[in-house]
Amino acid sequence: MRPRGLRRLWSGGRDAHLARAAAQALSTYVYVTLDGDWLSEATGDRGADVHAAALSAYIDAVPPETVLVRVRCHA
Repeated sequence: MRPRGLRRLWSGGRDAHLARAAAQALSTYVYVTLDGDWLSEATGDRGADVHAAALSAYIDAVPPETVLVRVRCHA
């Protein structure tokens, strides 16, 4: 990893780094909301970090009885 990449990785300090790492652990390229919206890193040109944080926030917000499914498909 280049030094610039390391600076970005640690930008915001330890807590920001841990929050990004936690969000990235659950992230997937595309997810579908209960409303049927397909959201990805390209949605609004938001990039990987914002996409991962948005997915984590969405998961935190769904009702606790919601069953979440991750489907991986290669065509």
